[in-house]
Amino acid sequence: MSSSVVNQELTPCVTMPMFTINDDFISWEQRFKLYCDIYNIEGDQKRIQLLFLMDNQVAYILNVNQLLKAEYEAISKFLCENFNRNYDADDAILELDSLTDSKIENIEDLDIAFKKIDELVEIGYAKSSHEIRRNIKISRLSRILPKAVDNSYLNSKLPTFYRAKIMAKILWKEVLENEDIKTDKTFGHHYNELCGPINQKSGGKLISVKCNYCKEYGHMKYSCPRKRKTYKSGGHMKTTYRYSRNY
Repeated sequence: MSSSVVNQELTPCVTMPMFTINDDFISWEQRFKLYCDIYNIEGDQKRIQLLFLMDNQVAYILNVNQLLKAEYEAISKFLCENFNRNYDADDAILELDSLTDSKIENIEDLDIAFKKIDELVEIGYAKSSHEIRRNIKISRLSRILPKAVDNSYLNSKLPTFYRAKIMAKILWKEVLENEDIKTDKTFGHHYNELCGPINQKSGGKLISVKCNYCKEYGHMKYSCPRKRKTYKSGGHMKTTYRYSRNY
């Protein structure tokens, strides 16, 4: 018997099942490490093999969390925290309810909420169809948007959950832009009340002087043409009107 045949017979045949969202990663990883030791899989090849054994749902979650290019240790830590026996479907749904019970205030938090909703629905509703999970994700995302955002556009007609996130961002940005416009108009109104309107004859410059006496613009109180000037002349009081040449 040749040595090659002997080596083949002595080498144990170990196969690795695909890792799914219903599996416990801690126990699965123990088997995976044994598998890598037997076939001398190390370094980056170990990371590649790990990703190769992830099913589509888990791979999608890793992609959403930008872990496909991460080191093996980072991927392993994430999977241990999110896929273990202590974190079952009921726990995921409870956390999802807590997450979507309040609205987010900053548009920068939308991406984080999107990722978390995606993960929790995948775990909590793993036995549901892809369409049902997508609709649940979209519905939960619409819950956390501010009241000013019209979330009626976030519905089951959207083909993907990612498209729903893009739509939510667009709608939210429109609200923010409208608020900025209103703020500018309000500021301009108050500025006109305090500093005066725009003088079209002076090239659009603002007349910043307002008379406290006649409430008109273009002159101060002491030079107001409408203000009466009273003085004594020969023991008698006389009242005259002073008109400004610029009036």
